[in-house]
Amino acid sequence: MPLISILIPTKDYSDGLIRLLEYLPKNKSYLNIIISDDSSNSEIKNYVKKLKFTNLIYSKNIKNFGVAYNWNKLLKECNSKYFMFIHHDDYISDASFFFKLFKLIKKNKNLDMISIDTKIIRSDKNEKQWHIHYQLRRFLNLISNKYILKRNFLGPLSSLIIKNIDAPLFDDKLKWLIDVDFYYRIMLNKKIIFTNKLIINSEANHKFSITYSIKNKIKKINSEEWNYLKQKYDFTKLNKFLFFFEPLFWILVRMLNLILKR
Repeated sequence: MPLISILIPTKDYSDGLIRLLEYLPKNKSYLNIIISDDSSNSEIKNYVKKLKFTNLIYSKNIKNFGVAYNWNKLLKECNSKYFMFIHHDDYISDASFFFKLFKLIKKNKNLDMISIDTKIIRSDKNEKQWHIHYQLRRFLNLISNKYILKRNFLGPLSSLIIKNIDAPLFDDKLKWLIDVDFYYRIMLNKKIIFTNKLIINSEANHKFSITYSIKNKIKKINSEEWNYLKQKYDFTKLNKFLFFFEPLFWILVRMLNLILKR
């Protein structure tokens, strides 16, 4: 059994996939690379055909059934001890990433999940910035396990390495909050390590990203899906109190994050 699978949902962004694969170890028994392609053309399929990876599994969907279907398909195909989703607009640039990862796993017994640092790349503005500091991520998780449903303090799906035991499927009723809903369910009663020793690069607002595809509808979709989550989960008085003052609280978090990231 491989130690880890890299699960790659992709759609129409061959340049991003090529960049991502260039940084991944090739033909290693400890690593599986599984690609599920939702593209409207055969560009990615033709590229993958030319690769000689012995540890790569590729499939193309007959039609686009949506984000949840594609992600759940990858989960069902995963048979390694751990898995890590990496979207086609994310990538690892540290050559020692997997060495550090295996060292961390070996050091921490019964580890369920690792939350790693995210460097956000904004190529249109020539900017790079850090997501939430690992100490703040740990603190926010301790305050309320439901806070993740309101604010994604963990980062993109690519920022998590998860133990492949009873992992929940993604909720196909969600699109914008699909990741935080998954985070909440997978974080319950889990041993989580928060670290800045491992980094994922995330290209923000690329034209092939989910965010870009719904950019003019985000406010409406967020409101509708938040109402759905309020029906799906029970919120305590503490949760409701926190959410009421949450915008001010988040400003404080962002200010602390700027201080810690200097």
